[in-house]
Amino acid sequence: MKKTTAILAGALLLALGASAGLYLALRAIPRKGVEREFLSYVEGLSETGHLILVRGRERLTVRESAKGQLFGDTTLGDLLRIRSDAVVELSAWAELSWAVDLADPERWSVRLNRKERVLHVASPPLRTLTPALRTETLEARVVNRSVFLDEKRMIDSVRAALTGRFEEIARTTSEEPEVRGRAAASLSAIALAFCKKFGLPADRVEVVFGLEE
Repeated sequence: MKKTTAILAGALLLALGASAGLYLALRAIPRKGVEREFLSYVEGLSETGHLILVRGRERLTVRESAKGQLFGDTTLGDLLRIRSDAVVELSAWAELSWAVDLADPERWSVRLNRKERVLHVASPPLRTLTPALRTETLEARVVNRSVFLDEKRMIDSVRAALTGRFEEIARTTSEEPEVRGRAAASLSAIALAFCKKFGLPADRVEVVFGLEE
């Protein structure tokens, strides 16, 4: 009788152990409920369809080669074969914002590992929104200048084309390690606040940008 009881007790413990292991495993897999609630939470923090994680101000600088205006006329320079080309440099302070897109929930993945108390968040790529240029800070200068040069006319002729390149320069800032680190810290703080609000057992957040890449 005692032997039978011991066998039954052992079998019960094994069954309970297997059930506990399965329970913990199931608690660690992705849960659409957590993902849905998290996306609803961050959408409430945005009015633009983007979740802005970092804001900053940087001085952007672009350079462009331009044909010089020799005495106000490039034809004269070409005729005399006198070089009057130069490089125009424009710089200005810009208000920058780095954000992730909220438009498509399928581009997000949010799962809670209750055993390790970690919330895993994978988001769309970190992007630089269109910079707000402080036009009053715009400065222009000519480098590698020629003595035969109408600088004012040259700057005026290329200013419009160069300002369009500020956006290209700004977009590359989203790849800078410092910016990505600050954005990850910001998203982690938001995610921890979400966990606290809904009573989810998470002590830390792991963030990955660029889910569809």
